[in-house]
Amino acid sequence: MIKKSIESLPWVESAHGCGQKRVLLSENETATNITQVAIISLKAGEEGKEHMHWKIEEGFYVLKGELILQADGTNNILHAGDYLHLRMATIHNLKAITDVELLSIGCKIRE
Repeated sequence: MIKKSIESLPWVESAHGCGQKRVLLSENETATNITQVAIISLKAGEEGKEHMHWKIEEGFYVLKGELILQADGTNNILHAGDYLHLRMATIHNLKAITDVELLSIGCKIRE
């Protein structure tokens, strides 16, 4: 069992060139296919680098704020309460319209 309090977790820089995150679960803490569960925080106007994850699917649940999640050239406007799931190898990036917090869940695909 792993129990964590979000307030006690340090903010770390995101690997995608914008925002910060608090990692609730990393892949070395579980025997499942989960690669990471994190809370991501972006300030209004922040934008990540376009990227993709090979053999990883990713889900985003918006906790607060509004952002554009561009996926394969399509702009998806997401608001608090929205969820978007990305399949493996989907080229994507995030751009905060307002200050945003979202839950991100990454999972390796089964082979």
